[in-house]
Amino acid sequence: MWKRLPLDAWSTAAALAAVTERIELMVAVRPTFHQPALLAKQASNIDHVSNGRLTLNVVSSWWASEAHKYGVGFEQHDDRYARTSEWLDILDGVWSKDNFSYSGKYYRVEENVLQPKPISNRVQLSTRAASLPPQRTHRGKMRRLPHARRSAGTRR
Repeated sequence: MWKRLPLDAWSTAAALAAVTERIELMVAVRPTFHQPALLAKQASNIDHVSNGRLTLNVVSSWWASEAHKYGVGFEQHDDRYARTSEWLDILDGVWSKDNFSYSGKYYRVEENVLQPKPISNRVQLSTRAASLPPQRTHRGKMRRLPHARRSAGTRR
């Protein structure tokens, strides 16, 4: 029966990371559904288990009904993208520094120490916004974390 139902992406990625050696693992992430420092730790952990095969596809949410079904707030378009921008800043910070602190409109992180860091700083980040014109994506352009590999399908 489970083959017909959608599975949780994070637990599935962790399971596949542990029992495979070559497949690329891509998980869609909606910042409104995940606290950034906690997600960064989970992603780093799966990246280590998979030996560097994890890609995060960051999307700023698009279905209000899905958010409401999970008890998650659904903000207006520009607020969702502003939240995503802060979320990406935090991922970059905790993946690249220890004792990272951040205080923004949407998130606050104090003295975060995330260890281990992603393997060779290689967690990929793919910010896709195919349904939006490029000027409406994060800060008017596609975001790339300084340490992240770019996914082959990511627009520049």
